[in-house]
Amino acid sequence: SASAFLLRSGAGIFDAEWINERDGCSEGATLDCSDSDARMVLTVREAASFLPAGVDTSVAFLLVNKAYHHAAVRATISVSIANESLPLLDRTIPAEPMLGTVLEASMIPGFSALSVSSSSDVLGALATVTLAMTPNTFLAPGSLINVTGLGDSCPDRPALAPPPPFCSNIQNPSSPTLPLSGADAAAFSSSGAWDAARGVLSLTAAT
Repeated sequence: SASAFLLRSGAGIFDAEWINERDGCSEGATLDCSDSDARMVLTVREAASFLPAGVDTSVAFLLVNKAYHHAAVRATISVSIANESLPLLDRTIPAEPMLGTVLEASMIPGFSALSVSSSSDVLGALATVTLAMTPNTFLAPGSLINVTGLGDSCPDRPALAPPPPFCSNIQNPSSPTLPLSGADAAAFSSSGAWDAARGVLSLTAAT
């Protein structure tokens, strides 16, 4: 199949098309898929005129890693150079391997860095709690992050168990209408959902 493909950078220079004529899977549910024919076709846009020689040109796009352990692969690149004035003189640069590898899948999704801090430890003071996180994977819109352990009177219990009597954290958050702040609050639509009984803050990645 072939379909137009969105570039994260370089779209002003290239039109992109993703082509994958066969996926090499014996069955759809097996783990023996091999996308050896998958390729990205980049065509220089007419508005771009040409790519200058001796100047670095960078293009970025998103691909999904396998959901199981997968060794890295080495991509190749080939070029068909158009000659608008003399089409018969079009030239081809044959496929050659590129430096580096891609699509290695070996790490479990998670965070490479996590920290939390509070702006105050004064009795009864209003404190700003700051979360800093570095996920090791792309979090698609709609992804849900639950921050637990923020309750101060509820004992640990199974997730579906009803809260015991008098278990509440009604003093937090200081106001349910207060938005999230910080440089990256917009990534979660500047708001979160607070479960007062369990002391859980839920953040949903913005669409």
